[in-house]
Amino acid sequence: MGLTHGWTTFASPADALISVLYLVLFYTGPGMFRTYLTLRTANAWTHVWAYHAIAPHTLVDTPMFVRIFGIRG
Repeated sequence: MGLTHGWTTFASPADALISVLYLVLFYTGPGMFRTYLTLRTANAWTHVWAYHAIAPHTLVDTPMFVRIFGIRG
């Protein structure tokens, strides 16, 4: 699924290689661990909290969206 993300580029063979390597290095390990936890605990909430709530991209993106859209608490 990461091949369709906005950060991937296939403009040149080097760009394609870097995109695929990034995907393998940064998505494969966490994805396997997340799958293992979800299957081992038989609890989909493990997946939700491990990836969608407490994930680096969530922690970085949330303040950005708050700033862009002027969300106030």
